[in-house]
Amino acid sequence: MSTGINAINEAVKEASAFTHPLFNELGKVIVGQQYLTERLVIGLLANGHVLLEGVPGLAKTLAVKSMAACISVKFSRLQFTPDMLPADVIGTQIYNPQSGGFTTRKGPVFANLVLADEINRAPAKVQSALLEAMQEKQVTIYQPEQLAGLRTRAVLVAAEDSIKAFDNATARFATALTARGVAASDIHRFSAKDLAGTERSDIGGVMRRIGTLDAGPNQACLIYMTGHGAKDMGIVFQHDDDYLDPKQLDRVLRLGCGVRPTVVVMSACFSGIFSGSAVARANRIIITAARRDRPSFGCGAGDVFTFFDDCFLRSFEDRASLTWEEVARGAFACVEKKEAAEDSPSSKPQIAVGAAVRGLRVPIIR
Repeated sequence: MSTGINAINEAVKEASAFTHPLFNELGKVIVGQQYLTERLVIGLLANGHVLLEGVPGLAKTLAVKSMAACISVKFSRLQFTPDMLPADVIGTQIYNPQSGGFTTRKGPVFANLVLADEINRAPAKVQSALLEAMQEKQVTIYQPEQLAGLRTRAVLVAAEDSIKAFDNATARFATALTARGVAASDIHRFSAKDLAGTERSDIGGVMRRIGTLDAGPNQACLIYMTGHGAKDMGIVFQHDDDYLDPKQLDRVLRLGCGVRPTVVVMSACFSGIFSGSAVARANRIIITAARRDRPSFGCGAGDVFTFFDDCFLRSFEDRASLTWEEVARGAFACVEKKEAAEDSPSSKPQIAVGAAVRGLRVPIIR
């Protein structure tokens, strides 16, 4: 029996011989923390993870960085903040205009030793992305070519009730989306009136709804707002007597939609401020009823729809429109005809298409 135990001890001693020079090298940098360095090595040998807790200044970061240097592996450090996105951890697809294709830009999680600092400060979806890498040893990066068959999470907003046209547009759009296969539970409609089946149209409520859409894999966001616009300001919200501006919209889109395909339709005078602003990103399509220095038309008390809303909805309902770019082109041509017939100045509707969502398909027709 003793012979067997001695053989086992010798085998363990021989197999662990490499740890002695490792501890010696770590000891040259980390002094007096043998318990810490031993647990780091155990975690490394077990192919697992180590939770380091302690007050600032106890060389937690230095210990992990030193270990990576001692064993000659790649090290990266993630400082988590509340505004981080999953792409900041795992990476994303980058459009190359020269080749016309996409390349994967790997995030800091692609390393042999990763130090995740203050993970408790990160949003849930960022923590989820990191946990996938930790547990499954894989990451999921959105592929730009996956642009069909996505579940659509929609927020439809009539910002005012000064005329019926705004609520008419969101009601008709909700019906059109349902006809195209979007679940009623995924359509959130806001009204400045107390209409059944709608939420109160105020800036805070709309921002909370968009910011909590929590769009996941194989999902897309759709934001549609119709109302009055103020030049160089944004969309007017009647109940707030205030404006929703591009920076506010961008902030909640980052929270609720992240890097998922996102379509934003802004139907208001001077709404072009949203297409040439911080709202425009690689994963977003921005469609506006007018250039930032132009009004849009059809906002009279007797109008059922504004010019743009009517044209946009007609184009969306057209079965020949397969992509959002085709919907926009059809709407723009219709608006141009209406304005010419009424001898109105051109509103110059705008579209900005992100590199990652070119050819993004509208929801399928059932």
